[in-house]
Amino acid sequence: MGAVAGYTARWRYRSGLAALAVTDEERGGATGRVQATRLLAGPAWLPVFGGIEPYHRLLGALREVVHPAAIAEFAYDWRLSVVHNASLLAETIDRHLTAWRAHPDHAHGRRLHPEQRDAQVVVVAHSMGGLLARALSAVGGATDAIRMTITMGTPFAGSVKTLEALAHGRGLPVPLPADEVREMARTAPGLYDLLPAYRCHLVDGDARPLSAEVVTQLGGDGELAREAVARQQRSAGLLLPGHVLFAGIKQPTARSFDIRDGVVRLWRHGYRRDAEDNIALDAAGRPIPDDQGGDGTVYRYAASLPRTPARTFAQQHVALPRTRSILDNIGGLITEAGNLDIMLGANEFGLDIPDAVSAGEPSLIRIIGDVDPARLSCAIEDVADDDRVVARPLPTAGSDGAGAQVAIRLPRTGLYRIRVAAGSDPVSKLVLSVADGSDDGRPAG
Repeated sequence: MGAVAGYTARWRYRSGLAALAVTDEERGGATGRVQATRLLAGPAWLPVFGGIEPYHRLLGALREVVHPAAIAEFAYDWRLSVVHNASLLAETIDRHLTAWRAHPDHAHGRRLHPEQRDAQVVVVAHSMGGLLARALSAVGGATDAIRMTITMGTPFAGSVKTLEALAHGRGLPVPLPADEVREMARTAPGLYDLLPAYRCHLVDGDARPLSAEVVTQLGGDGELAREAVARQQRSAGLLLPGHVLFAGIKQPTARSFDIRDGVVRLWRHGYRRDAEDNIALDAAGRPIPDDQGGDGTVYRYAASLPRTPARTFAQQHVALPRTRSILDNIGGLITEAGNLDIMLGANEFGLDIPDAVSAGEPSLIRIIGDVDPARLSCAIEDVADDDRVVARPLPTAGSDGAGAQVAIRLPRTGLYRIRVAAGSDPVSKLVLSVADGSDDGRPAG
């Protein structure tokens, strides 16, 4: 099979996409047709959302500070609603805590604890998993034994990237059946839970909240949109017990959208607002654009919550749970060593990289921020070849005199990790390298 086919073949046939569409029976509660068996074990690539990193580094870091029997993975069917999956998470927590408290090593650990108390739960969640953790607060008794909740890059107020899939399934970097992507997405309650819940619709010189009516006009399912809006409103005031929030910053991130000729167009800016929540205007009476960045997927303040200080790291969304500084922070929190306050330091920059590029063709990475190219290093890893470094291109000054840039050429089709560092944890992103229409995802020969 072609190098890129392993990452995209399942998306490039109608049967693969059709099988993921949520059925009427599943919407009615007859779930279980699709089984989530474990956390992602290897790099993957998903339409619209791009490359996805595995969780082995996070699990490894947890096993360094926690007894292996005290750790439980929770995999879930992301197509289904957050509320549904939160109920399954609550059951998993109850079963696991009961089993761990009955484990012989639990009694030994309890004797060593200063308070000699029974074990409590620390929930560690990335991205959508944090929405499940928040929804636990609406499940009676589900949070009673939770000491701390740690979230990384959770879209508490959603992500406008979701609209690309729900609206039209187009704008994808590889040739996929757009209608099938859209049909799969529009049936999935879980994706509606990711719709943006802030002022993001640019129209008539203003930024308005996304409405269920607009989602319906774009071809989404009106009932699912209204149900998701209601769930968002109910969850807005829910608190996560002992919440510690990690958020990615400095990365170019879609924050808003407009609609032209029925097509959703994503933008990185919103509009600045004054203390009375009115649009701020410049001297010419024009709205003042405001770009706050984020982690490349979730707008910075969509990943935040009121009254919960965010620990910010200059990092891409999918790389947050593999970033050493974040993992060290989590280890200190779980072992009750307090806030280690380990930050990325010098890596206060963003990577502007497409989700996919053409194999063998030159591409340009933009490094955004006040950075000295001489202090930067770049490495390109082939994830299908045990992360072997295939190139170390040299960063140069940006062509516009700002930031820096790196010229890359990915040698063949496949999935690559681009890492850029400035003396600390690298900022990284997975990029799919595709042939210009010649790789159709079918077995060779």
